[in-house]
Amino acid sequence: MLSVSGVLAWERGDLGVGVVVGNPTGISAKYWQGKYQALDFALAWGYGDYLHIHSTYLYHFYDVIPEPEWALYTGLGGRLKLKSRRGEGDWSRFAVRMAGGLEFSYPPFEAFLEIAPVFDVAPRTEIDIEGGIGARFFFRPFRR
Repeated sequence: MLSVSGVLAWERGDLGVGVVVGNPTGISAKYWQGKYQALDFALAWGYGDYLHIHSTYLYHFYDVIPEPEWALYTGLGGRLKLKSRRGEGDWSRFAVRMAGGLEFSYPPFEAFLEIAPVFDVAPRTEIDIEGGIGARFFFRPFRR
């Protein structure tokens, strides 16, 4: 009875900001759209000296793990890599990103472990995999 359910912990409009460590490493944010849906964002630095920006629409599954603080999630989004090669000009890559992970919620904090296969679609097609571990602090919006 004393535990806080992950389903009840976050509400539409709650924003969390924190860090993600792995490939990429940087700033992570999450904005809740509903009871099970959220948007995930990252502005990070990846291996190979490039700027990494991604956004993923996430759906959370709270009933898979019997503990209320834990949830599995999956999602689909996009990723942009920006890099400047000296003497070779600038290049960027756009990819479709499919994420999956496990999160632990203990308001106002959240910790997560994520793996994300990515499919570069421009300027050429390649398959890659990213992943990381991170934590966020959630700010409650002002409500009347």
